[in-house]
Amino acid sequence: VHTTLSTRPLSWAAPRVYFYPNFLSPSECTHLIDYARTHPKFKDGAADSSVYFGWHDHYKDKILASIETRIGVVTGIPPHGDEEPINVHHVPVKGSIPDDPRHLNIHHDKVQKEYSAATVLVYLTNSTAGGGTVWPCSAKLADGSTVRQECKEGFEANIRWFDGEKSTIKGVPKRVSVETEVHDEMSAVRQLAIDGCAATTEEMGAWRNTPARTSGGDSGVTAGSAVVFFHNHPDGSPDPFAWHAGCPALSEEKWTMQKFKELPMAFRKKEDQPRRR
Repeated sequence: VHTTLSTRPLSWAAPRVYFYPNFLSPSECTHLIDYARTHPKFKDGAADSSVYFGWHDHYKDKILASIETRIGVVTGIPPHGDEEPINVHHVPVKGSIPDDPRHLNIHHDKVQKEYSAATVLVYLTNSTAGGGTVWPCSAKLADGSTVRQECKEGFEANIRWFDGEKSTIKGVPKRVSVETEVHDEMSAVRQLAIDGCAATTEEMGAWRNTPARTSGGDSGVTAGSAVVFFHNHPDGSPDPFAWHAGCPALSEEKWTMQKFKELPMAFRKKEDQPRRR
């Protein structure tokens, strides 16, 4: 039986980020990893591998169904068939935080998924160093500087994903990357994300905002803990500051579970709803 969920905010607004220290039990974490390892699309030994469970998995696996229900509680959106199912992601241990486009990118889940309202990210394995998540647009440094304008410009330019060299644009396949007019702005946001991942706990004190990350260079994450962050403001308008990046795990392999919570079809624009015959 899972214990009662507790939470604390990492960022109250722009973006709204909430941390849940006990979202999954140890047995649930193990179950998801084992389930992913036996999935036909799991790529053992790859640089990274993602497995999306189908809705048939949701219906036949009681643990998956229970987790979907729990996600509905913390996001305010019950499970429904118009959204992507749970996915599990695996990344081998990196050993360092290099300034390398293959190892750290910034992205905004709302840009590619217009009706995505929130992301639920659960850490399935422990990490004694690194392995968390950082939201650079929340940071306000000791000198008062921020990258909020850069974050906004990147969002308005429909940048979905930036790896330090190229950007992926909304509606364009991820493998097709281009240079954009906001390259410098995106570089500044990504650099702050790199700094946030690499900084020690003491150095993070320079970020005046409540810590806009779950862990960094000298601290890790605990299996079963989760973050829920919203892509919309409370009034429903898009939040351009929900850019984030995954910090490399420095000592262990990294397993995470993700859920992109999307609005049901009935709450989407009429032109995006299927026509009734």
